[in-house]
Amino acid sequence: MSPKSLKLDQEYANLMAKHPYGTALYTPLDSGNFRPGSFGYFDSQGTWNYLGYLEDIEGMQKKN
Repeated sequence: MSPKSLKLDQEYANLMAKHPYGTALYTPLDSGNFRPGSFGYFDSQGTWNYLGYLEDIEGMQKKN
């Protein structure tokens, strides 16, 4: 992908790649939906799509 065609979140990640503290998310997320144990995916627009939380057994059973 050429630099001109990068999405804003990808361009930000590239610019922050050499930062000694790692790359933070460009768009802050709700800590209730993005924490250790959460799972989901980033779509083609760079948006986080929350699917569940590993320790929420009851919630996981409802999704099946």
